[in-house]
Amino acid sequence: MTDSVRRPHYFLGQMLSPDDFALEQQYHRDMRHLLNRRLGSGVVEGLNVSIGAKGAVTVTPGIAIDPRGREIVQTLPCRLSVRPALGTTMIDAVVTATWKEVPDSFTVAPPGCPAEEAFTRWVEQPIIAAKPAASVGPDDVVLARITKAGRGRPVVSQVPKLTARTIDGP
Repeated sequence: MTDSVRRPHYFLGQMLSPDDFALEQQYHRDMRHLLNRRLGSGVVEGLNVSIGAKGAVTVTPGIAIDPRGREIVQTLPCRLSVRPALGTTMIDAVVTATWKEVPDSFTVAPPGCPAEEAFTRWVEQPIIAAKPAASVGPDDVVLARITKAGRGRPVVSQVPKLTARTIDGP
């Protein structure tokens, strides 16, 4: 951290703008992300990966923390398809969760408000994907590895969950 920690100070009769509320939200997000980064990234709970009888991959609801300290919350089961590479029967893939936010609750833009800002909510919707291990991004949380050699059934290797830990120091 290079900047001092700053947050709004409110007083009676103060005129507030959207920037003031955005600063307040950013302060709380930054503090939470800072703590989460100190605790470590990975799966906190759930996000179990399994393969059904017909080869469909399912990821259960759960929570993870990405390397930036952002919470990834998957509220519903997610189904993925993992196929062998062209010309082979082998599979070597990882299932990842990536934090993403999208605008929601769109409204008519008032005068002076850019149309791209005419929404009232952000929705955090993680991206759950299966991809080659070589394409894992710096913000991805790896949930499991799926391997398959020849005509055998695919095998899922879960990534260990984060565990409670003691933070050393004064």
